[in-house]
Amino acid sequence: AAILREDALYRKKQAEEAAALQRYEAELRDAAAFKSWQASMLAKDEAAREAEIEARRQAMAAVQDAVEKSRAAQLAENREAAAALKAQAKAIEEQVAREREAEQVAKAALRATVVEARVGVAQAAERVAAERRAAAEEERKKQAADAKALMEAELRDIAEKRDII
Repeated sequence: AAILREDALYRKKQAEEAAALQRYEAELRDAAAFKSWQASMLAKDEAAREAEIEARRQAMAAVQDAVEKSRAAQLAENREAAAALKAQAKAIEEQVAREREAEQVAKAALRATVVEARVGVAQAAERVAAERRAAAEEERKKQAADAKALMEAELRDIAEKRDII
């Protein structure tokens, strides 16, 4: 679009120059005035062209500057985001480590409780077995004493019966 506008502007200037040339020829002015006018118009055209080129150069430099600033800003933003993600990942990793440690402590406590309970059960079983052995021994002694008493009673009965006979 810019090139078409430029082309239209250039053609318009050419048409104006051609019209001015025809006026000069029609009015039959001297060649010196025409040459002077032509030189001034060519100088104006050249100055306008150079000004346009300089404006484009400055616009391109401004665009390049904006691109570089945008890249730098994007890079800084990416670095900040990466740092934030790293910090977040580290915090999550530390949280997981704390949770694992707490879980291990809880498991160790549970293990100690189970071991203690097993030892308590074993001790209780041993105590019950000892009580049963003691009760059984006592029962044997009682039965032995009863048997001895019964035997003595029978022997007395037999002795009494002999004495009677």
